[in-house]
Amino acid sequence: MNLLALAYQFQPWEALVRLSLGDGSSIPATASTFAGACLLYPGTGKVVAIHGLDEARTMPGVYEVKCHAKPGDQISERLGTGQMKGHVLATGETMEQCKDRVSQAAKMVRFDVEARTL
Repeated sequence: MNLLALAYQFQPWEALVRLSLGDGSSIPATASTFAGACLLYPGTGKVVAIHGLDEARTMPGVYEVKCHAKPGDQISERLGTGQMKGHVLATGETMEQCKDRVSQAAKMVRFDVEARTL
């Protein structure tokens, strides 16, 4: 829903309520910008440190950088998107600009992870 809100410049949840009440006028027909996301996964093991969150947040076009992991967390094997520990949301005037902004911001976020020993 966040990507819809960013790209179309409207509140999707509010529009859903209005639509359910018979008012579909608040839904824009076209996007005003491109919006994209990258899910963050630190890798399997113990998170030792997380770097680059503040730097990623200040990059042009970056709307949101969230990280739910913290040092000391034990991260299990990634089986699906449910194991993601955060995300980057960004916008751009073109699809390529959006992709570049999302990718560059996500690369700024670095996890130091101590591998599990058996």
